[in-house]
Amino acid sequence: MSRRCGSRFHVLLGCFLVLAGTGAQAASTLPTPTVALGEVRSLTPRQAADLSMFRAMVRSTFAGLKFRSDVERSSYILSATLLEFRTIKREHSHTTTCIVTATLRDRSQGSLKATLKGEARLSESESPSKEGDRLVMQAAVRRALFGVNEVLK
Repeated sequence: MSRRCGSRFHVLLGCFLVLAGTGAQAASTLPTPTVALGEVRSLTPRQAADLSMFRAMVRSTFAGLKFRSDVERSSYILSATLLEFRTIKREHSHTTTCIVTATLRDRSQGSLKATLKGEARLSESESPSKEGDRLVMQAAVRRALFGVNEVLK
């Protein structure tokens, strides 16, 4: 009787190990999209410092993105463009506007999956500041890039 009980134990142990191994394998192969950062550019003539700041913000924001794991496994290229970055000065105030677009393309087919837009505006009564410019650009970049997970549903 003890021999029979021992063989049942080994069978149960074997089944458990097979199921545990399958579960671990399934968890490690959850579909996660592969998204690469493509071109980062400006359509408007900008100072080298503005373009450099924009590129650095796009790279750091992209690096911080966590892509959903419950979507189909595909490969995409995300590109970002600085469409507008300007300050309008008035007598007692100024308004800085930044508009950023991002495109998500299927890597294998080249087809456009989505176009995302981020826009931010800052009105100040003081004179324009570099910190204000940085904050406006950062908000526009984040608004454009944080929409990627919504598109990948």
